[in-house]
Amino acid sequence: MAAQVTDLKQFVLDYVNLARRKPALASDPGELDSLENAALTSFQGAFGALHAPIAPMTWEARTLFPGANPVSERVQLDIPFPCMLVGAYTYVRAIGTGAQIATTDDVDVTIDLNVHEYLTQIQGTTTTVPAGQPMRDGTFVTLTSLGVNGGARLMGWVIPYRTAQLGVTFRWKQGAAVYQTAHVGITFYARALQES
Repeated sequence: MAAQVTDLKQFVLDYVNLARRKPALASDPGELDSLENAALTSFQGAFGALHAPIAPMTWEARTLFPGANPVSERVQLDIPFPCMLVGAYTYVRAIGTGAQIATTDDVDVTIDLNVHEYLTQIQGTTTTVPAGQPMRDGTFVTLTSLGVNGGARLMGWVIPYRTAQLGVTFRWKQGAAVYQTAHVGITFYARALQES
C-alpha cells in the first residue's frame, strides 16, 4: 500500500468488493490497517477548491530577518502529532527605510524535518553574490513557490511521526546588504491524521 492514497473512494470500493467475494479476508488485520491508513493519508477532503486548503490548524514560522545577514536563524516549529500539511502562505514585510524592498521572489527558504529530511531541494547555481564563487545545488528554493498565494501550489505533505520538529531557514537571494530588514515567514495549514 502506498504511503498516500489519491483515490480513497476507489480503495473503499475495492475493499467492499473483497469483503463480498472473500469475507474472511475483509476482517484480516492487515487489510483493516491498509484501509485505515488509506483514510488517514488520503488527499480527498484536504482541498475544497483551488487556493482553499481545508485545515483547522494554522502554524507559522517567522523571523525578523536583518538585511545585513545573508541567512536567517533556523526557526523551529514543533509538530505535536501525526498530520498533513495541506498548504502554506508566504510573506515578506519590510521594516524601516533604505535599501531595496524584498518580495517573496527575493527570499529563498529551506525546510527540514528533524534536521535530516528536507521538503526543499534545488539543482543548479545557487550563488547569492554575482561576483562570488559559483556554488551549485542545495536545499534552498524560492519562497514564493511554496505558498498558495503565489500560484496553484497546494501541499499534501504527510508527517507521520508522533512528534517532530520542522525547521525553516531563510536566505536573501542576492546576499546581505541589498534588502531592507523584514519580517519573513511561512504559515502552514495543517490537519491531524487522526481524530482525537
